[in-house]
Amino acid sequence: VLFYPVTRAYEDNSESWAQYGCGYGLDSDLMGVFNNAYTADVHNALVSPAEAPDSVLAKLPPTMIVSAERDILCDQGRELACRLSDIGVDVSYNLFPGAVHLFITVAGQSKAFNDAVKLSSDFIKRR
Repeated sequence: VLFYPVTRAYEDNSESWAQYGCGYGLDSDLMGVFNNAYTADVHNALVSPAEAPDSVLAKLPPTMIVSAERDILCDQGRELACRLSDIGVDVSYNLFPGAVHLFITVAGQSKAFNDAVKLSSDFIKRR
């Protein structure tokens, strides 16, 4: 289960990065600081799974991806879900409309939190 995953540890120039880069819980400038503090090797597939070849990603177990609509990482999660599906990985993609980054860990978005926890729990129980 991946909650609003970082699949590219660098600015990805996606629509969600541009649209929600300021004022939605995870600002693009702050994400840049996080990425730079983590590693200089941002294109390493172990850091940025979007860089991994299909042959590696195809070995992933059933995967659930949870994304917040108003999050700079939204497009990264959606793109990973589509890619995994295209290569035959059992993937469940769940977008929470109106939610912002950190709705799982920061109080204030209780419906999205409760729904995501239930979906995640059910997904794990089925495995």
